This record gives sequence, C-alpha cells and structure tokens, in this order.
Amino acid sequence: MASKGNDRHMKALESPTYLGIHRKASKYIMKTRAGRHSMDRSLPMAVFLKKEGLVDSTADAKKVLSDSKVKVNGKVIRDVKYPIGLSDVITVGDAHYVVGINENAKAVFSKTEKHDEATYKLIRKYKDRKGKLMFGLHDGSVVPGSADAKVNDSICIGSDRKIRKVLRLEKGAKCVVIAGVNVGIEGKVEDIKEGNMHSPKSITVSSKQGTFETIVKNVMVTQ
Repeated sequence: MASKGNDRHMKALESPTYLGIHRKASKYIMKTRAGRHSMDRSLPMAVFLKKEGLVDSTADAKKVLSDSKVKVNGKVIRDVKYPIGLSDVITVGDAHYVVGINENAKAVFSKTEKHDEATYKLIRKYKDRKGKLMFGLHDGSVVPGSADAKVNDSICIGSDRKIRKVLRLEKGAKCVVIAGVNVGIEGKVEDIKEGNMHSPKSITVSSKQGTFETIVKNVMVTQ
C-alpha cells in the first residue's frame, strides 16, 4: 500500500472554523496533539501564540515554551501542539488570557487580570474502581466530584484542580451558547424543558439578540 504521509499537519482549507485562521495564507497548518478538547474545538499552542502576536514563528514558540513561561490552567506547557480550547486560562509571563468563542464559532482570547480559576461544563459523572465519584468535563479532563452537581451544570476549578463552586443549570442562570446556530451568544436561562425519547432536553435563552430555544447540550452555564 502506498504511503499517505503523516498527520502532523492539516490542509488550511479543511481546518476547523474554530481556529479563525486565513485559510489561503498557507497550504498547511499544525494539528493539535490528541488528548484535550475535540479536534474541531481546539487550536495548537503555537497557533495561539502567533495569533496574539507573542511570537513570529513556530521556532520562536518553541523557545518561549522551553523557558517555562507559558502555563495553561496553572500547568507549565512546553508542547507547541498542546490543545487550547474553550474556558482554558493561558498565562504567558504576567499576562493572562481566557479562551472563549464568538458568534462566528471562532476562538477568541480575552486578556484579563490575574486569573486562577476556570469554568467547565460537566458532561458526565461516574464512579471509578474504588467507588469514588468522578466528573468528566468538556475539555476531556476528569476531576474528583461530589453529589451536589448534575450533568450540564458548570463547575469552577482552581489552578490546584479542586472544585471551588458549582454553577447550576436553572432558571435565571447566566449562560453562553457554545454550539449550534446561536453560538457565541450570551444570555440568561428563561425555561428548561425536559426531553423524551423523541426530542432532547431543551432550554429557552433570553439575550440582547432576542429569545430563542436550543438543546441543553449547546449551552454552558457561566458566572
């Protein structure tokens, strides 16, 4: 069988919208390392550094990372392909960036003051072999949990990876749409409709753009 080459890069024209790159600027773009976030909702660390004007090339990115000056959620990162996605807190020197998503489904980076807490959506709960309750989060990570949080709630996690607060999916809660036609819109939960075997659980959101309904899977509770 003929070799199809490696998968270290992808064609820029076929890259996910989330990257927010100029697809005709180059033929290929670096792929993220597998393990965190989904491929269509993440971008490599090197791409983030370039987009923010912190480096000019991948070689420069490698130098910055080798100096242990870059952290994600409090963890030092040295991999140029390390996946960056929604809610991650990136620290470069004394600067802090929070990863979000805009109404074009592209990643946006909000520069902020010292930030040692991140908000993640709880997508599953299970017990490990020892019977300890665990939470699976939207970025693919797992943390020890407690019984007072439900799937589709959000949890605030500190840089020590401990849960600091539970943000419940309930009427009046602040939220942001992270997928679907209303992606990127921030609003407030007005109503929650239980699903059944024919339709999924849905939520009504009021925002500056108007009131709309979407499935619960597309919404994340925020502070």
